[in-house]
Amino acid sequence: MPTKQLLALGMLGVLVIVAPLLFGGAFQWTILVIAGLSFLTLIVTIWAERELLPQRTPAVVMAIVAAAAWTCAQACPLPCWLVSSLAPDAVSELRAALALAGAPPPAWCTMSRDPGATRTEVIKGVAIVSGFLSAWWLAASGERKRVIALVAFSTLAMSAVAHAHMALGLEEVFGVYRPVEAGRGLQLAPLMNRNTLGGFAAFGVPVWLGILLREREMRMRALAGLAIVLCATTALFSLSRGAVTLNDIAALRSIEDHPEGD
Repeated sequence: MPTKQLLALGMLGVLVIVAPLLFGGAFQWTILVIAGLSFLTLIVTIWAERELLPQRTPAVVMAIVAAAAWTCAQACPLPCWLVSSLAPDAVSELRAALALAGAPPPAWCTMSRDPGATRTEVIKGVAIVSGFLSAWWLAASGERKRVIALVAFSTLAMSAVAHAHMALGLEEVFGVYRPVEAGRGLQLAPLMNRNTLGGFAAFGVPVWLGILLREREMRMRALAGLAIVLCATTALFSLSRGAVTLNDIAALRSIEDHPEGD
């Protein structure tokens, strides 16, 4: 494999494994780090795979880019007369707030009622779009199996960290942050929302099950078996009913799709 392609895969691996462990982007600094890493991964991927531009752009790619563009549009300052026809409540609320402060009516407004929060979502959108495009581009360039493996290892890393927190009886994530939510369940992990953690771990079960059914090397099969146990128990211990249901359905579908391991 060429060095530049290996570098692109390595960057994607760092992104998909490290980003969820950064408290799932719960803090402003983690959002900036994840967005920066995602954008850098896309740049490296374009550089490494620029000669293998996919011939066809799937509808899902266009939909994700369009959604991100719409979020950007809501945070962009526009003439208030124009915004009044698109989002009249946003303009009226801004004018009322400025009037209370004794300020003159604004000339420029945004469609968002909370431009600051929307700008944060724009940064998240950059991270999502960049990461998705990198994974799609590499998969379309013949690295689909390796991209799926990176996603699988991401779910394994999160599940292993969750089990380590539970085994050590930790009350703080990585020993530095105590979640403010009471009744967090049986385990603690960087994804502090139990439904998010359970869904993330449950997603790994069919991915690892597919690897187990397809691989012939014993070490990889043993790792896949361990990963299935860790991901499945993480989903169960999250006490998320949706995650447990998803866990069972996805596993059954994976077995039905590959009954003989081919």
